[in-house]
Amino acid sequence: YSTPYDAKLDPDAFFTFGEYWNLAEWGLPAEVVEPVGFKYILDRRARFPGGAARRGSKVMLVSQPHISRALGAVFGTVVKHRPDVQFILKLHPQDVDRWWERYPCGREMNVQVPVEPSSDLYALFAECRCVIGYDSTVLFEASFFGLAVGILNLDGRNRCSALEFDGRYNFHEIRDPGQIDDLLGAEQSSCEYDANPFFAAFDKARFQRLMGIVA
Repeated sequence: YSTPYDAKLDPDAFFTFGEYWNLAEWGLPAEVVEPVGFKYILDRRARFPGGAARRGSKVMLVSQPHISRALGAVFGTVVKHRPDVQFILKLHPQDVDRWWERYPCGREMNVQVPVEPSSDLYALFAECRCVIGYDSTVLFEASFFGLAVGILNLDGRNRCSALEFDGRYNFHEIRDPGQIDDLLGAEQSSCEYDANPFFAAFDKARFQRLMGIVA
């Protein structure tokens, strides 16, 4: 929200996925912003293969339309540098129609490009050991699933808020393409699930109580 708060027009309550998102400026009084969790992602994570040995070996590259030219170049370098690795190019919806122009690396033999609307992000996570991107929310979701996450910041201008967690919650800042080799060997950790601030545990009774208050 960018307009002044008006109790008659604005929501009586604003629900977020977790405490981390409460820190953003929503244009509402702090007391009406409540973290309620994200039941779907918790349910999917519960079915996710546990332990690095049971997970896939692919690397997911996450596209972003507002920086597609730079990402396309970096992804191309990475793919050619590691012909021994299988990559998944996860497309932002706005990149689907022109992905072959923006991300030519998608044509390489070791790159899979799911373009179907039904492509399941979390099922793709199960095929991967790490995810590389710029500022997509996919990075937060991958972190929550225990995957190593590389945040590209080659020019030092990336304002992705996850950079403040470099070295925590599986996040790794990438300032040089050479660091991607280190990322491929990074330990994946699931021990911080309960402390992860991005997606709180879903409490159905609390949610219903809050909904009752709102109603």
